[in-house]
Amino acid sequence: MSPKARESLITSVVLLAVFGFLFARTFQMPSTPALFPRMCLVLLILLTLLMLCMDIRKHGKGSGAEGGVHFKEISMPLLAFLAIVGYVVLFRLFGYFPATAVMLVGFMAVLKVRPWRLILAITAGYSVFIYLMFVVWLKVSIL
Repeated sequence: MSPKARESLITSVVLLAVFGFLFARTFQMPSTPALFPRMCLVLLILLTLLMLCMDIRKHGKGSGAEGGVHFKEISMPLLAFLAIVGYVVLFRLFGYFPATAVMLVGFMAVLKVRPWRLILAITAGYSVFIYLMFVVWLKVSIL
């Protein structure tokens, strides 16, 4: 078994175990609120099984030994993860509006949205919409 196939199998088994544990925990919840988490977990289990079947089919054909994971393959997901961690830190330090504005501008800059006026307009429009919806109409204090 190639290292890539073994890695995929281990990942799928760990995911299935975690999803199974979480699904079992939903039986301790009242039936109506437990419906949505159960549906999400069933979807995740089905997607994990689909991923496992596709990987078995791909690696079962003897496509040759593949190397391990290269940094170039995981650099963007790792960057997105670090950006989300940064968002959480900013959220705790400064609150919702500044953290979300910085996150929106940062992600649009990485995705090369042009012109810059569009980035600023989208960020300002989103902030105004959220402010009006929550603070003015729903009377929720988010500041």
